[in-house]
Amino acid sequence: MSPQLYNLTANIKAVFAKHHPVLFISFVALLLAAAIFSLYQVLDITTAPASDNSTVTGFDKVTADKIKKLHDSSDSSENLVFPTPRSNPFME
Repeated sequence: MSPQLYNLTANIKAVFAKHHPVLFISFVALLLAAAIFSLYQVLDITTAPASDNSTVTGFDKVTADKIKKLHDSSDSSENLVFPTPRSNPFME
């Protein structure tokens, strides 16, 4: 082995020896991200809704009657009854 090649491999070994926890965690995180992404793609393909051309274009009679019974905020509320206030236990 030539001295230049030996120095190069020694430098590479030193870098790996110094930074192996960071490299390992980065590698595991990349594998986890790839697994999650591929799982998402598989689930997205399998759960794609079938295109249904039947759309509801109107209300049924019950819903239309409920909408007609709604009131505006401008309507007077003369029959509004407030509940009786609670008695204050700290007053005599």
